[in-house]
Amino acid sequence: MKYDILIQRPKLTILIFSIITLIISTQALSVVITSDIEVYTPSKEPTVEILNKIRKEWPVDSIMIYVSGENITRVDALKEIDAIEKALNPKEGMDEEGLSDDVVYTASIASFLRDTNTIFPVVGENKIPDDQKYADFLLKLIPDEIKYKFITPDDKNAVIIVTTTKDVDANELLEDRVYPILGTTTETNMTATGTITMYKETVDWIMGRIYTVLIISALLIVLTLLAFHKSMKAVIIAIVPIIYAVGLTFGTIGMMPHVEFAPTVIAVIPLLGALGVAYSLHMINHFAEEVENHPPENAVRRIITTTGKAILLSAITTIVGFASLLSSTMPPIENMGLAFLIGVLYCFISTMILVPPLLIISNYRRKGIKGWNSFSKLTKYKKHIFLLFLVFTMLSITAIPSVSTRTSVWEMMPSKMPSSISMNEYSQKFKGGQSGVFLIEAKGDGILEPSLLRGLDGMVKAINVGVENASAFSIADVIKRLNFGVLPQTKEDVERIVNERMGEKYKTMMLKMEKDKSETLVYVDMPIIPVKDTKKSIDGVDQIIGQYRSEINGNITDLTGLGAITVTINT
Repeated sequence: MKYDILIQRPKLTILIFSIITLIISTQALSVVITSDIEVYTPSKEPTVEILNKIRKEWPVDSIMIYVSGENITRVDALKEIDAIEKALNPKEGMDEEGLSDDVVYTASIASFLRDTNTIFPVVGENKIPDDQKYADFLLKLIPDEIKYKFITPDDKNAVIIVTTTKDVDANELLEDRVYPILGTTTETNMTATGTITMYKETVDWIMGRIYTVLIISALLIVLTLLAFHKSMKAVIIAIVPIIYAVGLTFGTIGMMPHVEFAPTVIAVIPLLGALGVAYSLHMINHFAEEVENHPPENAVRRIITTTGKAILLSAITTIVGFASLLSSTMPPIENMGLAFLIGVLYCFISTMILVPPLLIISNYRRKGIKGWNSFSKLTKYKKHIFLLFLVFTMLSITAIPSVSTRTSVWEMMPSKMPSSISMNEYSQKFKGGQSGVFLIEAKGDGILEPSLLRGLDGMVKAINVGVENASAFSIADVIKRLNFGVLPQTKEDVERIVNERMGEKYKTMMLKMEKDKSETLVYVDMPIIPVKDTKKSIDGVDQIIGQYRSEINGNITDLTGLGAITVTINT
């Protein structure tokens, strides 16, 4: 028969399957568990497409460094922040060895002050001044709309934005450069945070606890099986297929090129534990019954042709259910469905290949099999049980509208991580955390037209005044501050201010001039708030953008960024 190899050569069967499993399992180390927020974004959504378009030309991905101190505006503190920035980005686009760098630019209250210092002829220098009064004077020249994005009004907290390339290796950058440098400060305390850091630390947090979770789960499964079966043989036979299935599953997904998984992929392990034990126990219990009346080989044949078919049907329906996740536009859900599908398939294969030989080799018997007589008595109350389940079902159906499907990325992260604690504090003090941007494009050098700048200034003011939990700043704020608080009346005056008085930091962040077009990026920040409140603010900003599209002679995108994507995911 087709199952005879499992029965007549049980040891050989286990050996061959073990070798195959070992070879495949070695690829498990190649599984890519990414901390990139992109794995959570539906790529075909307009918000994501806008962000990807901006990311191609503008550096908007960033690591945030949260700074605490007695007085950040003291020259010593400013110089320390400046030194940290220079260490992280010693040369624009290049590292100290002349190799390609992952850091595009850094921004902080110190670097804005240094840039402001350079605009003064003769006395101005590209450095933090030694004189405290002169430093205080320079701080007053930085537009408040920008200044208070980088330092709190009480001068006790600040933030350094480390803007990176879009394909940065966050693990390498943080481990090799950011963390070691932050440990050298003396004037201030610094903590790396922001979405890139938090996702990276979340992955580390999960992977650092996965072995503990696996051990506890395995121990609980063993104790539960022992409590019911009181046989170590049954426990071993039930657990071995799970171990093989886990190795095969992660080995297989590790061999898949260009497939990245969110940290939630570890949920495959408890799923395989539950299914594997169920599949194995069905085979073990049926074998224990059959072997009392038939030789072990015949008993195995009978369970394969009966219970085996039932397990196959169960596996197929489970696979079909998880396969439906492959239709999701959310990459993590799609990839999770793929991992579950592969896992269930291997769970079935491992059970059918390993359990029969193990039953024969172990000479498994369970004498005196007792039925659950007390449990079977419940069948006398069929109507009562049906009514009870009907009531619970109706209650569950009525509760469906109350089930929240809204998920914030912040709620997915461990709250006690240093980066998470710092981000929550940053959100409270800076009213930020959910950064967003929108892009304005104009033909030629149209961004420098006074009429466009006036429209841009009005739009930013409307956002700051009219949208709750949103604050915006633009190139117009910088030009006004450099022109005694008013926008220039002529394009020539604007060009003079931009070319002669505007620091390079402002240009890098907000202005791009090309032969046939010019662009400016407008920054909008929101605190970490519930999704429904975020949506209200996003809608408010987009509404104002829509109102100003006809007044500004240029193309304006909708707001995009972390907050906008979070809303998209939850709608």
